[in-house]
Amino acid sequence: MQDYLKERLLVHNNGLVSGGEFFHIRCCAQILNLIVQEGLKVVGPVVNKIRENIKCFKGLEGRMKDFKAFVAKVGGINTKIGLRLDVITGWNSTFLMVESALEYRRVFCSLAIEDRSYSSCPTYEE
Repeated sequence: MQDYLKERLLVHNNGLVSGGEFFHIRCCAQILNLIVQEGLKVVGPVVNKIRENIKCFKGLEGRMKDFKAFVAKVGGINTKIGLRLDVITGWNSTFLMVESALEYRRVFCSLAIEDRSYSSCPTYEE
């Protein structure tokens, strides 16, 4: 399609710079990825905060044990989704991480109230 469009623009308009040598059309996946990356820049600080929280709990066995105890204490949480950590280069995994963090938001809040050493709880707005 790109070759067809380039040919038509050259024949009918001759409006391509350098005879179309630098003519390039991005595919839909590239465009979608660029849009998502721009959106992630806006929420970047919050996503980083969520990421660091999950790293904290998943990185230390004792901390994860405490987290699971709070999950049981809070109750009513769908634990099948699990606490997920993203891969920074894959925005779809960032979505899954945020989705899992939302499921556990009451646990984060409960931890912030009861554990003075936990000081990086995302705010309600975040």
